[in-house]
Amino acid sequence: MMARYLTVGFLVLTMIPNPSAQQAPAHPTPTLLASMPLSDEITMTVTEYSDRCPGIRPQAGTADGPPCIQADLHSLAFRPGVESVDRPSARNTQVWLLRNDGTVVGNLSQPVTAMHAVGGYNTLEVVYAFQPFPPQELAGVVVSVNGKLYVREIKAS
Repeated sequence: MMARYLTVGFLVLTMIPNPSAQQAPAHPTPTLLASMPLSDEITMTVTEYSDRCPGIRPQAGTADGPPCIQADLHSLAFRPGVESVDRPSARNTQVWLLRNDGTVVGNLSQPVTAMHAVGGYNTLEVVYAFQPFPPQELAGVVVSVNGKLYVREIKAS
């Protein structure tokens, strides 16, 4: 009889939702600029997050971070110890989102760098978070890596 109560109790506990578990955003996250190459070693994606900005600390009294626009730079896979001047990092890279009126969208935080290792190869990811802004009012994105400039247009949808 005791085993039956323990089993039922365990089943009930596993069915209770965990509030700290990662949940998908309630609204879709439109990709403003699909993954595209900037150079031989770098790809970039620009995404709008209307509910929460991954990687940004929540505001006081809220559970999720603020909305934002993120620019993600990814390096191609490389073997550890192989150096490249074109690989993005927070030290050698700058990113600006341009508005139609020629001004820039403000940053929400400093860029975040992450390294991912798979099968003996590494990739670098540098994430820039910008204040939320109506996508139809964005003109493009400018990226500087070690002084080389890359410009991509963001087309209004």
